[in-house]
Amino acid sequence: MQPIEEENTLDLGAQAFVKQSFQFWSLQFSGWIGYALVVFIAIIRPQLDSPSFNFSGQMLNLFVEVSSGFVLSYLQWLFIRKIVHLPLKKTLFLSFFSAGVLGIVFNVIKLASYKTVVYNQAWHEQWSMLEFGGWFLFSLSAMFVWTAIFLLCCTILSCKKSTRCYCWHKPLLKMRSYKCCVIN
Repeated sequence: MQPIEEENTLDLGAQAFVKQSFQFWSLQFSGWIGYALVVFIAIIRPQLDSPSFNFSGQMLNLFVEVSSGFVLSYLQWLFIRKIVHLPLKKTLFLSFFSAGVLGIVFNVIKLASYKTVVYNQAWHEQWSMLEFGGWFLFSLSAMFVWTAIFLLCCTILSCKKSTRCYCWHKPLLKMRSYKCCVIN
């Protein structure tokens, strides 16, 4: 009888992992598809009637932008999973500092792609601080939103995996929305 229970427990663990993995990838894909739709509607669509509009270049640029954002946010997910067990101040500082760095990288990739693909310029030519700053705000906001979502997801997942919370997750659990840890 004992081996059957262990087998069922292992199956449930594997099923939970598959479900969490599916949820993460669903969130990741749907989030970046949503990002692409917002950029298309807000930036590309209003320019469609312009005679000098480079539609194929804009679409290629959008693909590069979304792909790089997807990869960078995945790197952020991996990083947050490693640091979520640190004390709160350290976790928040490291998470949002890395989001800031990734936001800069994301912004440089987006702007360089835009310059080279859409306008056929060298990637570093004719950058203005106004242009960089405007794009940077959007890039940084995107990385901060992903960071906040990932922190919440990692907090919930790490508590569900353990029988006891020893770190900063306790205040979240006192709200009684998740009863996954023993609260002293």
